[in-house]
Amino acid sequence: MKISIIGCGKVGSALAYTLLARGKAEEILLIDIDTKRRDGEVLDLIHAQAPLSHSITILKGDFEDVKGSKVVAITAGLARKPGESRLDLLRKNANILKEILSSLPPLDSKTILFIISNPVDVLTYLAAKYTCLPPKNILGLGTVLDTMRFKAHIGEYFNVVPSDLEALILGEHGESMVPIWSLVRVAGIPLREIKGFREETKGEIFGRTRQGGALLNESKGGTSWGVAMACYEVIKALSSSKKRILPITALVQDYQGINEVSLSLPTFLSADGIGEKVELSLSPEEMEGLKHSAAVLKEAIKGVEG
Repeated sequence: MKISIIGCGKVGSALAYTLLARGKAEEILLIDIDTKRRDGEVLDLIHAQAPLSHSITILKGDFEDVKGSKVVAITAGLARKPGESRLDLLRKNANILKEILSSLPPLDSKTILFIISNPVDVLTYLAAKYTCLPPKNILGLGTVLDTMRFKAHIGEYFNVVPSDLEALILGEHGESMVPIWSLVRVAGIPLREIKGFREETKGEIFGRTRQGGALLNESKGGTSWGVAMACYEVIKALSSSKKRILPITALVQDYQGINEVSLSLPTFLSADGIGEKVELSLSPEEMEGLKHSAAVLKEAIKGVEG
């Protein structure tokens, strides 16, 4: 499987390393406007591969070289500056995305366009509008990382292994994200039946989850390893003949009254691309939160399209 990564900053380079270490590719292509940085990352990865038992071809290239890719992952974009509004940043990154998409050659009908740059929900929606790819070929990372953080903090609080947890964050990858408490399970057991559960702990756990990105921005300038592992989970699902459910963001057309927006919902993924979205029985509060998240994202889309 060939994977092309556009953008060799913290996220792109961490993703390339994760794919290399896990052996989840036959070929990794790196592309960046800063060719010196790109070339350095390629050389570093080639050196890192020396002790590994598997072999992956690691290449540098340009947009034309993405031909034949199973996944084209876009991590390129600007970070928010002090005093800069979210809308200003959105417009800048939307322009960057549009420029990248216009530079790509015609993509194979089986190629998946994977948006990782932020704000990921709006950029995924715009990608669906800017390209001729079918909707099932375009997705964004969405709340996969938020869900990982949610599981990590629940696991930490109750002293359980996060991989034993069933938990979801849906909606926007941002302030209006929605924790689906009604469906949280520990090895199949509802969370409220676990010793030590108190209603007030939910606010503490979700607060830490929602502030995770901001804390990492303050402490180390943004996430790298967490987002790389989240992206790896998506790419792993896209390489499998077996279906897996992940909360990715993609164009929504009539999900319990939500439409014409991209936001995270539990979605089947496989080597065939994006499958159907899973209809959940949410609590009234959770459904209201999801609809609010959709409204927030629609306003953001209007801001950049206008």
